[in-house]
Amino acid sequence: MPEYVNTEIPVSRISETGMGFRHEGKEYFSVHFDQELRVYENRCPHFGVRLEWMPDQFLDSSRMNILCSRHSAQFDIKTGLCHQGPCVGDSLLPVQHQVHNQQLWIKV
Repeated sequence: MPEYVNTEIPVSRISETGMGFRHEGKEYFSVHFDQELRVYENRCPHFGVRLEWMPDQFLDSSRMNILCSRHSAQFDIKTGLCHQGPCVGDSLLPVQHQVHNQQLWIKV
């Protein structure tokens, strides 16, 4: 049965451009949106590659979209839906999460 696990990442360490992390061999990232956290699998639905162009750099210059470094696809921060690029209509995979004692927990 799936359960939440502690990533041991203090939410205060998640910068305004996001933070990538690994858990049990899977890549994830978290970004802030409207004073909330969003967590997604760090995998482009088009190429299957990691999204960031530099460590912990997941957003475009406007900081309004998640950006794929491989082909500049843009994804809505809130929903993960691709609205520009070769994967329009596809989505990033969201990860259920919670914050306990100021640390990020994800559902696995």
